[in-house]
Amino acid sequence: SGGEKKAASPPPPKNYTTYPLEVWYDNLDGLPPAAVTILEAKGFPKATWEDVAGFRWHVNSVTGWPTGVFIPYYLDGKMVAARLRGVNEGGARFMGLPGGESFPYYADALKKDKAYVCEGESDCLTLNFLGFPAVGIPGSTNQEAIRKMIAMAAESGCKLTVIPDNDEAGAKFLERIRQEAFNQFVAVDTLQLPGYKDVNDWYVAV
Repeated sequence: SGGEKKAASPPPPKNYTTYPLEVWYDNLDGLPPAAVTILEAKGFPKATWEDVAGFRWHVNSVTGWPTGVFIPYYLDGKMVAARLRGVNEGGARFMGLPGGESFPYYADALKKDKAYVCEGESDCLTLNFLGFPAVGIPGSTNQEAIRKMIAMAAESGCKLTVIPDNDEAGAKFLERIRQEAFNQFVAVDTLQLPGYKDVNDWYVAV
């Protein structure tokens, strides 16, 4: 009818559940043999996972979480999220805090000139342990964490290189990152590891 088209209203801010992360963390125990066996198979000793990565053992602090490895997520030196790596056969392998906000893992690496991008924490840590700045996305379909990662890289000017897993999920993971990067005018490179499932598989093999 000749009227000007109105701009779309921005979506309302999402409300996230907040948790007493630091309080929980301070009361968690060190890693038991069941967890150490799983982690040391990735090529690094217990002290690296406990002292450098800060992994702890969860028993009953988080309602609905089973026993498993508590993985803290930091941003600007503050714990902002956590995931659990389950160790029980038949149980969930990874769990996020119910209703909690998602962040890229090792997000402070995005303040550097360049950083590698992997799916999950262990691949990300493998690169960081070896001296290569890297961030991890908690799950290949976690669009919220991908969006934040690209926004942080755009703000800091960090150049991203994605190292996808060599499977169908890895290919889709790469495509999600490329699409979000395109939407936010950020360029990304890709590094493939032919013959290896992922970064940690490559490291253990070589």
